[in-house]
Amino acid sequence: MRIDRRLAFLERAAARLTLYHEGVMDLEQAIAGLESALCEMCNCACYWEIYDALGRGPRKRRAT
Repeated sequence: MRIDRRLAFLERAAARLTLYHEGVMDLEQAIAGLESALCEMCNCACYWEIYDALGRGPRKRRAT
């Protein structure tokens, strides 16, 4: 079975929003965990540039 990466991203975002509202994560933590997922999902250079500009540095880029 193949999982749609877009749905996985939305599930991850929803979970992090819930954790933020429950006080388990602060906003910075919730967002930080989504930045890399967005880059991986889109595999687009423009998202990698935004991610790099935030000073987080990419974990691993896929070959384009």
